[in-house]
Amino acid sequence: MLRSIVIPERYQSRLDRMETAIAIQKTKSYFKTGLEKALRLTEVSSPVMVKEGTGINDNLNGTERTESFDVMDMKEGRVEIVQSLAKWKRSALAQYGFTSGEGLYTDMKAVRRDENMDNLHSIYVDQWDWEKVICEDMRTLATLEHEVVRIYDVIKSTEEYLYELHPFLKPILPERIFFITTQELEDRFPSLTPKERENEIVRIHGAVFIMQIGGTMKSGQVHDGRSPDYDDWTFNGDIVLWYPVLNCAVEQKERISYNEDILSLFIRDGVGLHLIPYLDHN
Repeated sequence: MLRSIVIPERYQSRLDRMETAIAIQKTKSYFKTGLEKALRLTEVSSPVMVKEGTGINDNLNGTERTESFDVMDMKEGRVEIVQSLAKWKRSALAQYGFTSGEGLYTDMKAVRRDENMDNLHSIYVDQWDWEKVICEDMRTLATLEHEVVRIYDVIKSTEEYLYELHPFLKPILPERIFFITTQELEDRFPSLTPKERENEIVRIHGAVFIMQIGGTMKSGQVHDGRSPDYDDWTFNGDIVLWYPVLNCAVEQKERISYNEDILSLFIRDGVGLHLIPYLDHN
């Protein structure tokens, strides 16, 4: 087992392996249906690999290496496994002909060879990705916060659904999500590191949307890295939930970005949603 994997003391799973597999399937199905209805999305298929050099693959923070290989039937070039679909989704929005207020979502699978592996991170990624088109006059903080609330409502509904399936998995999420910027967070906890601040604010509120990630704060620090070529560090943020089993915060991501004549909302559904229902700490 990896040294970075932590098994809490007295930890005991309340579901066996088969029950866990079934619960995961039901959770993913319920959540995607809720997200689809709440945000007017259509499910589409997405690539696992793309041709190298096309600019479609996501370079994440700009430093992570991709995994590439040659293909017997391709005379020139190589293909690389996707790290994220952030750029591909914007192309897909145009190709499918989505209009303002509509969007797509997909079950994205990727490989991130430079990921630091622990309880919450893996080199293999399996997550929901979505993106939608909005008008330019909707590129506001109010739009971002409105979408966050709708997503959080779907997460809360999914938690209640799991409670109905397995009553010992009691709901733990607060009724409302708390909003704060990275600068406000630094001002509130100046002596803590960015990760410590994140954990502290989420421990207090249970569910937090941390906004404006990627830019330099007054201290000269950056709260966390974000893509330099497509992510708008003014209109972005992480949905972060408190996970008592590991006694830490678990993040998801959402951002509003401007790209030529369309605006896009994007969420990466993190492992938090999948972990919360299936672990129990007695």
